[in-house]
Amino acid sequence: MTTPYQTLALPVDSIQSHPENDFTMDESEMQELVASIRSEGLGQLPLVRKLPDGLWQLISGHRRRAAFRLLAQKDP
Repeated sequence: MTTPYQTLALPVDSIQSHPENDFTMDESEMQELVASIRSEGLGQLPLVRKLPDGLWQLISGHRRRAAFRLLAQKDP
């Protein structure tokens, strides 16, 4: 079975948020997600799309990206 998706490694800061996604997460939930990603890795990768101007836009995974940014600040 083939998948229509490609897996790419992108710099986290090269991905724009989707303007219609208003994710919320309190600090304790974010720290739980950070700890989970640190210990287990990303079980589900964020989904992005390439825009006509060549930039990337996040479709799904806003919380995971925010948690990954926190991890990257502590261990670039």
